[in-house]
Formats: sequence, structure tokens, C-alpha cells
Amino acid sequence: MNFVLWVAGIVSFLIAITFHEYAHAFVADKLGDQTPRIYGRLTFNPLRHLDLLGIITFFLFNIGWAKPVPVNAANFKNPRRDMALVAVAGPTSNILLGIVGLLLRELGLQLGLSSLWAVALYGFVLINVLLALFNLFPIPPLDGYKFLKLILPERYDEYLTEYERYGPVLIVLLFWVLDFGRFLVSYTLKLVSLLHLIFVRPLIFFIKGQEH
Repeated sequence: MNFVLWVAGIVSFLIAITFHEYAHAFVADKLGDQTPRIYGRLTFNPLRHLDLLGIITFFLFNIGWAKPVPVNAANFKNPRRDMALVAVAGPTSNILLGIVGLLLRELGLQLGLSSLWAVALYGFVLINVLLALFNLFPIPPLDGYKFLKLILPERYDEYLTEYERYGPVLIVLLFWVLDFGRFLVSYTLKLVSLLHLIFVRPLIFFIKGQEH
């Protein structure tokens, strides 16, 4: 049983980061920048998105990340707005996957889904929502940092460039020294409950109504 859940966790993580990075690439491509396509990132192949340090931190701290999608803002009609849209596309995709997972789990339980697969699906939801929240923090190379660069005046670019060098190390220290993972999991659970209340319950109610 534990092995099945472990495998399900790995698969869930691969799906989460693949959709996350594909969303970045897809939005950038639609807004006029073909850089992700040129670098082979407009794909659902997880091997094109994996980052070694991100994988290591996933096994050590149950959180990880993929290689950032290369984007050239000069190809956008409105660089600041379009870069913001690209940045939020990844976390948004994970929230949507989380809602889909919650819906499938709820429907499955009503149809007699086994407790093992119910747990696996809930794990899928948690991984996606946690990845979304994690990426919103303003730490390089996360999406929250990319968004931060867009709202700060250009005079801070020099300091931000220096800050980027320490991003991955800072992430590891947050989890290792400050037990950041506990804080992140706590708010992930709260957000999952909120998503269930706002989206899944109304959808289940609507589906049941269509059956009568």
C-alpha cells in the first residue's frame, strides 16, 4: 500500500510540474514569444521540464520545482502585462488540476472508490495546490519572484540580479532550518478545503441535479 502511494506521489509530482511548465510555455507562445517552443518546452514530456535540484528537494522536503521556461519579453506586445500573465499561468494550472482532482475524488467516493485510491487522489490534489502556493513566494526562480520583478521599479534590477544567485540556496535553508514546509502544508490544507467549498460542492450539487 505504501509503495502504491509512493508511486502515486511521484506520478502526481511529474504531472503537476509538467502542466505547470507547459502552462508557462503555452501562454508565452500564444502571446507571441516562440522561445519556449524553440527550446522544446511546449510539450507534456516531463523529461523536458525536470530540474535536478528540484527533484532532490522533492525527495528531501516533499516539495520541488522544474526548470524555468525561457521567455523573451521583447517578443510581447505589452512586456510587463504579458510577463505577468506568463508568471501566473503555472500556479493557475495547478489550482485547476487540484479542483479536478477534488472533483474526481468526490465522485469516485460516491461510486465506491477504494480508500487507497481516494488517498492517492487527495495526495495529487495536495501536491498541485502546494506547488501553486510554493511558486507564489518571491524567491528566485519561483513565479512569485518573476511577478515581483514586474512591479518593482527598474532601479532595483541590479539588486534583484544579485539576489537571483542565492535563490535555490535560500529555498533549501527555508525548508531545512526554518521548517517552512510545515507552514506551507498548513496553508495548503486550508486552501484545499476552500477550493472544495467554493468549486467542488456546487459542481457535485449540479451533477446530482442533472441526474434527476
